[in-house]
Amino acid sequence: MASGTGNGSSSMINGINVTPLVDIMLVLLIVFMVTAKLVVAPATALGVQLPKAASGDAVQVIFSVELTS
Repeated sequence: MASGTGNGSSSMINGINVTPLVDIMLVLLIVFMVTAKLVVAPATALGVQLPKAASGDAVQVIFSVELTS
């Protein structure tokens, strides 16, 4: 028997498995640490080079080929 009473009656096991709780708390801790770094310094947290916006005057020339039968 899991409870160890030995008299044959089924009794509940009173306890909580702590391992899944610790795993979830560690994952949440890592997620919060990463998001806190992004919130505090969003410009320096990720080294991303964003493209500059084009002005309204510049028109992009697209090269296209048309095949007719």
